[in-house]
Amino acid sequence: MYNVIHLFGSFNIGGAEILAYDVCKHFPQEYGHTIVVTYRGGELERRFEKEGLSIHYIPLDSSRFGFIKQLRKLIIDHQINIIHIHKGLDVLYVKAAAMGLDVKIVHTVHSIGNGRLYWFLRKGAKMFSDHITFVSKDVRDHYENKEMLPSNQSILYNGIEPRKMETTDTILGELNLNESSIIAGMIGNFKNDVRDQFTICKALKSILKKHPDFHFLFVGGKSKI
Repeated sequence: MYNVIHLFGSFNIGGAEILAYDVCKHFPQEYGHTIVVTYRGGELERRFEKEGLSIHYIPLDSSRFGFIKQLRKLIIDHQINIIHIHKGLDVLYVKAAAMGLDVKIVHTVHSIGNGRLYWFLRKGAKMFSDHITFVSKDVRDHYENKEMLPSNQSILYNGIEPRKMETTDTILGELNLNESSIIAGMIGNFKNDVRDQFTICKALKSILKKHPDFHFLFVGGKSKI
């Protein structure tokens, strides 16, 4: 049985959070069960509760000991054997909470960071994670160039629930497009330089000249700029 905790800080609508939602919603019961733990909460909590999915809000207290204690109790009560994290700092909390227990830590690395703090977090993730997955070859190569690539690693590209793609009637109607239109898009906020939507905009200028029926949708929180 695979009893899994997916640990998040905030739990608002984002790429990793929606993936976790899809995984939890369709996780076969005969394989075990999944739980989302969030220490900041967010708008996806309501969707989980509506679907009857398991989600726990554990506030991150100033000392961190209260959070670690409650997380450890959750691990024991639900016989958790895998914890999936998405932030390098969380590996320290999870390692402390799971000390002495037979729990594997899987860390998914989504982006590239520079500076001494990121060096420290990469070092901790390499030491304490049982397996590290990278969402792209570029992110993996960055770790390798920094000589931080662990032996227990793999590349696991982001996926999507295919049933969400079965119909585009709503989008076509909202945008007043015909069925021959080609629609692509990108989901991610505009609040940092990681996703670099501006480069996509420059490429779209050339694409739209050759393919006028091509439409690209940007979905995400707005920038302050």
